[in-house]
Amino acid sequence: IAPSLTVTPPPAVTTAASAVIRGMATDNVAGTAVLWQTAAGASGAAAGLPQFATTAIPLNRGINRITIRARDAAGNESFRTVSITRR
Repeated sequence: IAPSLTVTPPPAVTTAASAVIRGMATDNVAGTAVLWQTAAGASGAAAGLPQFATTAIPLNRGINRITIRARDAAGNESFRTVSITRR
């Protein structure tokens, strides 16, 4: 069974150079990891479970697509993609 993943993205439009994405990831099996990756290739891991927060994700000017993935110890995965426009 894939982990349950809820993402609370920051505002869709910002002037900030980075953003933090928060949410919650739960699974019926222990060992869930939450990872993020931008369309531009930056990536990292979020801290905390079941509530998590990413590190400051760098934003390029324009539209930034960021995928958040929750993966359990069995290899099951859920993901959400958010878009943030930096002006």
